[in-house]
Amino acid sequence: MGSYVHAKSCRDANHDIKAMICLESLGYFTSEPDSQEMPFHFGIPQGAEAMMQARGIEPTIGNFLAIVGDEASAAQLHLFDSCLQSDSLMPTLPLIMPDMRMSDHLCYWDQGYPALMLSDTALFRNPNYHRASDLADTLNYPAMVSIVERLGPALEKFVSRPS
Repeated sequence: MGSYVHAKSCRDANHDIKAMICLESLGYFTSEPDSQEMPFHFGIPQGAEAMMQARGIEPTIGNFLAIVGDEASAAQLHLFDSCLQSDSLMPTLPLIMPDMRMSDHLCYWDQGYPALMLSDTALFRNPNYHRASDLADTLNYPAMVSIVERLGPALEKFVSRPS
């Protein structure tokens, strides 16, 4: 409810939000075969398979960072993706998926704000997601460090560019 209340209060106050960035489930990365499912029931965007291939992403291996936006967030999605790219061991995959309404970003979409979700894809990858086995020792700390190290400079570039 916090995201809903915040997004609604921003809209009610007519705040000019350039983009909201939601960090969602960023700890489970693996290079094991068959460790990744694709969320086909949400509709995989046209061109996603070609982009995965171009970036060296194998759709069945859970070692990439997804960046999800809706059509109204497309410009921010591509700009943020270009700011975040720098790690061939954990490439980014930008996806326009308006039906991916599974986190806090959706409240901002619903209020007409551009919003992005960065995710390890959670339930499509992590066999421990929302289970008792979802423990600290199942997370990939070097991958999380890589994200944090890339996120700061990416955010600086992102906010300093003209919109």
